[in-house]
Amino acid sequence: MNDATVDRTRRDVLLRKLLPPAYIIAGGRSARFGSDKSLAVHDGTPNIVRLQQQLVALGCPTVTAVAREPDFYGSLGIETIADNFADCGPIAGLEAALTDATQRRQSDSVLMISCDLLQLKAAWIDELLNEAINTPKAGSIAFRGEWWEPFPGIYRASILPSAQSLLKSQGRGKSLQGLLNSSDVAARALAFPSDWPERLSFNTPEELASAANAH
Repeated sequence: MNDATVDRTRRDVLLRKLLPPAYIIAGGRSARFGSDKSLAVHDGTPNIVRLQQQLVALGCPTVTAVAREPDFYGSLGIETIADNFADCGPIAGLEAALTDATQRRQSDSVLMISCDLLQLKAAWIDELLNEAINTPKAGSIAFRGEWWEPFPGIYRASILPSAQSLLKSQGRGKSLQGLLNSSDVAARALAFPSDWPERLSFNTPEELASAANAH
C-alpha cells in the first residue's frame, strides 16, 4: 500500500465520522414483488439486514428503518419508526426520517437509502458526504441521470417544510421526484459514479434472481 492510498484511506475514515444518522425506507407495499421485499434474501441475508449491516460498517451513528408500523423490524434488531403520512410513498419515509432526526437525534441531516437496494458502495457514500460538506446550503445531495436516483442520498432538515406541505396537499403528485425538482429544495445533483450498476434496486422476484445470478 503506497502513501497516497494510506492518505486516502485515512481521509475516508475521518470523513465518515461526519456521517449523519441513516434511515432505510421500508414502508412500501411491495405489490410487484408479491411479499415484503425488504425481507427477501440476498447474499444469504434478508436485504434490510444486509443493508443495515453495511451502514453500521460505514460508521453511521445510528441506523433506523421507516415502515408502516413502529417496531416492525424489531425482531431483526433494527430500530423502526412509522410513517407519519400513510401510503404516500418514499416522500413520507423521508419526512418521517427528517422529523425523527431533528427531534430525537439532534441532527439536521440524514443519510437515506431504500430497502430494495442491491448495492451500496462506500465510495458512493463518501462522494455524497464530501459534496454535502462542500455545499452547506443544498437541501439534498443525490445522484441523477435523466431522473433523480434519490437513494442513497443525503437530505437536510431545511427541506422538511416543503415535504410536509406536499404531503398535506390534496390530489396526486406527492412524489420525491417532484420534491427534488422544486426550487425550494436547492437539490444538488451528482453524476453517476463510473461503477453505477445498470440495476440498482429490485421490484420483482425475477429482478432479484437476476442480480443474484450475476454475482
